Parts: sequence; C-alpha cells; structure tokens
Amino acid sequence: MKYDNLVLQTLLLDSINTSSFGESCISPSGDIVFIDKHFCTVTFFDTCGHLKSTHLGLGGGPSETQVGRIAAQSFLPTGELLLMGYNLDVHLFNPNFMLDKVFLVNREKRSNLVESSMTYTNQYNDMVCRNYGDCFYMNVYSEHPEFNYLEET
Repeated sequence: MKYDNLVLQTLLLDSINTSSFGESCISPSGDIVFIDKHFCTVTFFDTCGHLKSTHLGLGGGPSETQVGRIAAQSFLPTGELLLMGYNLDVHLFNPNFMLDKVFLVNREKRSNLVESSMTYTNQYNDMVCRNYGDCFYMNVYSEHPEFNYLEET
C-alpha cells in the first residue's frame, strides 16, 4: 500500500517532562522533534510518536548549551542545529549535538533602509529562524512607514 498524500489531525507523542514552552518541527532525517525553549532540550520522536532520544540541556559541557532560553532555532540540511538566544547569541551544534561554534548576530551589516536599531526590533514573542543557502534569517518588527507594505499596496 502506498500513500501519496496523508493529513494528520492528531498524533500522540510519548510523555516527556517539559516546561510546556517549546516548538515542534521535523528534523532533516524525518523525525518529529520537540525543542523545549526553557529547558533547552531537543527530543526526537519517530513517526509513530515514540520517544527516540533527548539531547542538549542547559550547562557548560560540550553537548550542552549556555544559550539560557531559546528564542529561535533551525535545523540545517546537514543535520546541524542552530539555537539563537535572546541576546542574539547563536550556538551551532553538529549532528551529534556537540557544540561547534558560538557567535553573536552582527547587527552592523544592514541595508541602506535600516540605518539604526530604532527602526526595528527583534520579534522575540514569535521569533522564527530559517536557513537558506549559507545564511539564516529571522523576523523583525518595525512600524517604520517604509516597511509597511500594506499601506503601499
């Protein structure tokens, strides 16, 4: 039997301890993932909702993060995981969840339209981080008239 299109309304996942503040996503390998934004844990489930593994957590070890709380996250196509904290600190983990790199988002690289941090702010309450090519993108919030595309249409 082959399914070309499958729509799920509900999928029950195995019970885990969480802060209840997190997001789910699909990993590059096709697993269901729950990322707890307060506990900084990454929990993998198979496609039937059964617990496979839990990684990371807060701490200073090589397979832990000091990001504090996760503002946004993104899996890269290579299986790496990018976590961004509320201070725009980015923690990059390899596919084995070992810390590879820590850096800060450089806010000095801007287009001519965005000349000061007063023009926009980070959208922390619903921050989204996505990768495309060699770059990652995050949403920002602005009330600047030049960013209001609804008034311009």
